[in-house]
Amino acid sequence: TLVLFCGSGLSAPNAARAFVASGGAVEVARALRENIEDANMQLGGVTLVRYLFHLFANGVEEPALAAKDGGCIEAVLASLMRYPDHPHIAKEGIDTIMRACISIHEGSSDTTASRRRLVGAGVVGAIVSVMHKQLSSTSLLEHCCHCLCFLAAHFSARDAMVEAETAQALVDALDVCTEAEGALTEACIEALHLLCDVPGGPATHSVFRLSDSDGEPDGRLRTALLRHPERDRLQEVGASLLHQLSMHAL
Repeated sequence: TLVLFCGSGLSAPNAARAFVASGGAVEVARALRENIEDANMQLGGVTLVRYLFHLFANGVEEPALAAKDGGCIEAVLASLMRYPDHPHIAKEGIDTIMRACISIHEGSSDTTASRRRLVGAGVVGAIVSVMHKQLSSTSLLEHCCHCLCFLAAHFSARDAMVEAETAQALVDALDVCTEAEGALTEACIEALHLLCDVPGGPATHSVFRLSDSDGEPDGRLRTALLRHPERDRLQEVGASLLHQLSMHAL
């Protein structure tokens, strides 16, 4: 439908405005819900929703607002939960969620209710599901970590992150990092740092008692820091996280 609007001579932003004005966002969300077993349809629908939120970065707010109010975010989350191991749905879906978070955070219609609705819809659980299934894709894992950092910092999502056992997913991601994946290591440790002081977070999580041969609860973190001595931000946040963990261990 959006392609037809563009074909009528409208610019892409105006085509998107016309699309959502005609109820397009609601229909996309409905189609995603009703065709959850059709992976190809899910990919097409999620990609379209991503585009509606993408326009927000270009100063076009109406499509993103319509997508949010029309139930598109919840539909994308359901798609991610159903297909966390589908590389293309996962990639498009996580990018959609990140763009949706930014539009809610920076949009003129931002409300506390919108933030709570996103967290309550299971956004953290969907991201964690993708992380568990996409350990071979370091770029996607990095994007997931950035989403989690954004949610923790701006959406009061840290309790939801504990409930979803995000610490385990982050440490699993650390385990697949190599010397070439400094950006992923940094993103993982940033997210762990944001979680550390939450009751039930990394400081008390069993993953740090299953770390390495010397039995130190923070062994995985020390190993990750040693891989990337040149990354100043990583070293700064990592040192702070190690200090927090040591304080909790006393």
